Amino acid sequence: MVCINLTIMDICTLFRKSYSAVIFDLGDVLFTWSLPTQGSLLPAKVLRRILHSVHWFEYEKGNLDEDQVYSLVAQEYNLSLTDVKCTFQVARETLKKNTVMLNIIRELKEAGLVIYAMSNISTPDWVVLSRKATPEEWSLFDHIFTSYVAWLVRVGSLFFD
Repeated sequence: MVCINLTIMDICTLFRKSYSAVIFDLGDVLFTWSLPTQGSLLPAKVLRRILHSVHWFEYEKGNLDEDQVYSLVAQEYNLSLTDVKCTFQVARETLKKNTVMLNIIRELKEAGLVIYAMSNISTPDWVVLSRKATPEEWSLFDHIFTSYVAWLVRVGSLFFD
């Protein structure tokens, strides 16, 4: 095993030699959330299933509104509609930016790389998320691609075309 100690500037230099752009995911990379034990009405396992459901993908593409998706997943998973709504509200409130990653992005940007963000995210979730970083932090990105604008979720190559 070889251990190499690289600084972020070393990494930027290596990246710059091979790549001109980097794409970052917003969810669970630049922003993290957690399901607190208090106030959460659905187990994390159920929440993960909902987030990977066809209904949720349609919501992220902008084909369903919030009330529609909550109703559909409540029916599909035999859950209380109120529990679904409350769980997602609590989850939204826990969103936090990852300042370490934002600092890395800042250095990559300063090294001359083009920086993009992509995310499977609904319009209402984008409204909440967009308030979690400063305008200066958002300006690090040359462009932000969201599923609700593209009407596509990033599960296949179409999102990247």
